[in-house]
Amino acid sequence: MKLLKYLVPVLSLLLVTSCFNDDEFNADTSTNNSQKVDPVIAQNFGATIQRNFLGTVADINGSPLVNVKITIGNDEVRTDDNGVFIINNAQVFERFGYIKAQKIGFIDASRSVVPTDGTNQVKITMLPKNTTATTQSGTVETISLSNGAAVALQGAYVKENGEAYNGTVKVTLHHLDAAAPETQDQMPGMLYAQDAQGQERGLVTMGMLAVELTGSNGEDLNLAAGTTAEITVPVSQSLLVNAPQTIPLWYFNEEHGFWVEDGEATLQGDRYVGTVSHFSFWNFDIPVEKILLTVNVFDVLNQPFADIFVMIGSEFHGFRYATTNSLGQIRGFVPANQNLTYQIFFNGYCINESLPIQSIGPYTSDTEINLTGIELPDDTILSIETIEGQFTGCENIPIVNGYVRIYNNGVFTSANVVDGNFNTTIIRCLDDVNLNFAYHGYNYDTGQTSQIYTGEFTDPVTIIEITEACIEPPEPTGYFSIVLEDISQGFDSNLNYVTPNPNGFSMWTKHYIDDHLNMYLTLPSNELGVYNSNDEGVLFEFYLDSTHFFHSDYFEHNITFNLLEFGEIDEFIEVTYAGTYVDEFNETQEVTGTMSIIRSF
Repeated sequence: MKLLKYLVPVLSLLLVTSCFNDDEFNADTSTNNSQKVDPVIAQNFGATIQRNFLGTVADINGSPLVNVKITIGNDEVRTDDNGVFIINNAQVFERFGYIKAQKIGFIDASRSVVPTDGTNQVKITMLPKNTTATTQSGTVETISLSNGAAVALQGAYVKENGEAYNGTVKVTLHHLDAAAPETQDQMPGMLYAQDAQGQERGLVTMGMLAVELTGSNGEDLNLAAGTTAEITVPVSQSLLVNAPQTIPLWYFNEEHGFWVEDGEATLQGDRYVGTVSHFSFWNFDIPVEKILLTVNVFDVLNQPFADIFVMIGSEFHGFRYATTNSLGQIRGFVPANQNLTYQIFFNGYCINESLPIQSIGPYTSDTEINLTGIELPDDTILSIETIEGQFTGCENIPIVNGYVRIYNNGVFTSANVVDGNFNTTIIRCLDDVNLNFAYHGYNYDTGQTSQIYTGEFTDPVTIIEITEACIEPPEPTGYFSIVLEDISQGFDSNLNYVTPNPNGFSMWTKHYIDDHLNMYLTLPSNELGVYNSNDEGVLFEFYLDSTHFFHSDYFEHNITFNLLEFGEIDEFIEVTYAGTYVDEFNETQEVTGTMSIIRSF
């Protein structure tokens, strides 16, 4: 979906919801550990309920991330080739749901939401776990980003088991600008917290900082007991006028999915500086009293108005936007006892039209309101279209776990399939180019897809049908094998990627059905010959299961790669490898194997 690029939050409120057709209003990226906390505010979460979730996970460039582990409660799935995950009937709470995303090479990510009825669509952006700088134990050093974000380290570190660590320390540092619209997708959880008195609070962020420390063998590290570090974040110029001289510090608790107050920072010029005793995702925030606001939007025919932006502004704490779900609903926490405003935008499909700003509130307790009779700003160029239909597989059996993507005017909408049925509402342009639309279906369980269909909008409802979703994944274009002391694995793969880099190439593969299995290799040259895992420009990783995985950035290693073939386009690249590495249990492992992928560039 298109985003209104000019809707940059003045201050990031805690208006986050379960939609990006249905997420931004709901509103474990800690790094190494979070302090234990008694989740006192969990008593406010309400009763246990079941809800459906359809989400996408992407990197900071917007590219979908495959094979991300997604966890909601006891349910665990992996993202598909589109970066999509589906969990139906997930167990959450009436006022709180927590979605975790994990992938090797990235900082753990998450999203906390206030679940809505219908399908909760969630968007998560994962931050790369790259090395900003290295330091040594026993060395006092400050690691900085170009924008002034920094962490000052005293040099004393421990492993997860509390054992002292001596050696090289890799530091990963990410700053999130409170005024940047992408922050709401990159931050963990939502802006919802437990303060020092155990009370729930909404947060208005002035900036965030993620810090991760990794040992030379890939160990997660943290600050030694009794030591501290100083963290600094720059404050956006647009926020300085509202920046208090002192502000509470909050860390994200990965176990429970909310922020916890721990210390304070002071404003020094245009930067906040604070002291912390452990590393996590840290947040510099103003706490506010909050209520839960549910907004239902209806059009002139009293039908739910889906897929439109609703911007909620507060008297003192800026604004945030959300997108209505398939039921025309958004839910989230807003400041209590403050005059509020709302404004409706129409996604910028043809024009960046909006309706006039309207006043609501103030509210002293949880509130549900209906916005009725909402009209398009110009019905001569925009139209609301309802699309519904059925999705069946090869044996004409309804698809239980899948989704449909509908494309119109360069915008796609994803609709969850429940018991073979789906429905969604979109806004389209009334011009000759956009009379038709395209659509196809994905069977999430098998990876099979349908053909791409085209349809024409009809009034009042467009009925479509997707049958025989029997297109199998492409024939294998690659193969890899790996042999360890206690496991041997080999398989054909049809999910292979070969990309050039300035000097060499990268090749990546994974198994379609058992998507735990994957392997990635970067070599610094296309020249046939022998390379070592410690050579500059070499990167190697594999993941077989939770106890058999490797990444050359985080483990000691000595692995030799022999580039045997580098064919022309549509011919094979052949690599064999053998060597040793030190695993997460500090044990030396021997590894051998092959990679064979058809060259695509």
